[in-house]
Amino acid sequence: MIVTRNMYAASIFRVARHAARASVTPALHVRTIVSSRVHASHPHRRGLVLDEEEEATKDETPKKTPRNKDIPYQTVRIVDPETKKPSDPMPLSQVLDMLKETVDGREVEVRYAEVVRPPSDDLGGYALVRLFDRAAMYELSKARKHKALESRRKNDQKEIQLTWTAASGDVQHKLRKVRQEIERGRRVSFVVTEKDGHTPVPPTRRRVMLDEWMVSLEDIAREWAPRSEAKHMIIVFLQHKDRPLPSGAASPKRAK
Repeated sequence: MIVTRNMYAASIFRVARHAARASVTPALHVRTIVSSRVHASHPHRRGLVLDEEEEATKDETPKKTPRNKDIPYQTVRIVDPETKKPSDPMPLSQVLDMLKETVDGREVEVRYAEVVRPPSDDLGGYALVRLFDRAAMYELSKARKHKALESRRKNDQKEIQLTWTAASGDVQHKLRKVRQEIERGRRVSFVVTEKDGHTPVPPTRRRVMLDEWMVSLEDIAREWAPRSEAKHMIIVFLQHKDRPLPSGAASPKRAK
């Protein structure tokens, strides 16, 4: 039986309104199956009930697939948003009408349709298309970009530790590691602290030692933030000397 446009449009719009009120990150709320009379095999024979987590992970990388009026199929099937099962076939034009809502007295395309699977036997010879909520996808894209930026920032930092009483060979080894990380483009937090059970090194001596070590790196590195000092510890924040300082970074001032 052909399901009418109004019944499915109302169902889709209810889901979209529910998604807009939800506080969780939106996975895709509406799914459609677009129909084609052409039968073709698919390498992955999956059931017709769509998995929510699987759908969300598919969108991590934008794909150049047919959307909206570019979808090359004339007949479509809608996946009910509640049961996730396909309805009877309906015209593609009917699905395209479901992409719009009336906002402030005018029709606005608040969703887009995209092919996600080609025609396959397990889909009854139909290709699979989903409806994406534009606002939800925009927020999802922003969240992913923020996560990627935080990941890059994390990978940009390297911490290297040393003790004040380390042997000369250990000191040179750690300084070489600092140099290597800076050459790779990373910022380095060079942490020098006391070793348990050893007599603390006087503060004035600590600063002299640290300044000597920094001189050995001045051909490649510079401090990009003020040093941080605790009871028996000093942290020096280093980066390549040719790398621009972070926006809004405080001028490095060494403690006296």
